[in-house]
Amino acid sequence: ITDDLFRLYSKIGYQVVKKLYISASMEFQTNLWNSWNTNSTTVKTAFLTPIRYNINVGIDYQPIKNMSIMFAPATYKMVYSLYHDGNSEQVNVTNYGIEEGKQILNEIGSSIRVKWGWKPFREIALDTEFYLYTNYRRVEIDWQINFDFFITNSLSPSYSTQPKSATITFCPAATLGAPQTICDGVS
Repeated sequence: ITDDLFRLYSKIGYQVVKKLYISASMEFQTNLWNSWNTNSTTVKTAFLTPIRYNINVGIDYQPIKNMSIMFAPATYKMVYSLYHDGNSEQVNVTNYGIEEGKQILNEIGSSIRVKWGWKPFREIALDTEFYLYTNYRRVEIDWQINFDFFITNSLSPSYSTQPKSATITFCPAATLGAPQTICDGVS
C-alpha cells in the first residue's frame, strides 16, 4: 500500500538578530490518487481529499547551516474534503477531524517544525523534517526522512520514509482535580 502526496511549502522571514528570524510559512498538501486501508476496500484518500492548508507565523531559529527550528504560536489549519456524505465508496472524513456531514475543518493552534539537511558525501544527502501541531485538545505529529543518492546528473534515486503519523486527543477530566487522560490514543 502506497500513498501519494502533492505538497507545496513556502517560508519568508525577516532577520531580527543573527540566526533568529520572524517568519511566516504556508503549506498545502493533498492526494492525487485513491489509496485504500491495508487489506481492505475502504478508501483512505481520494483525488483532492483531504486538502490540508496551514499558515504559520512565528520565530525561526537557524543555529547551524541547513537547520531550521520554527516555533509558530499562531497557526491556522484548514482541512477540506470533496466527499462528505458517508457513502462507503467515499473517504471517511472523520478520520481527518472533519465532523460527519461537513466538508471543512478550521482550527487555530500552534506548531513546531524542525528541518535538517546533511550531505556527508557529494553523492549522498539526508533531509529530515519533524512537524508538531496542537490545537490544545489534540496533538498531531508528522516526521519525514528522505535519502537522495546522486549517481549522475540525470540519475538520482531517492528513498523516503514517514514513520507512523500520530494524532493524540486529550479528554476533559472525569472529575475535578483528576489529571487529563489520553482518550482516543494514537491513530
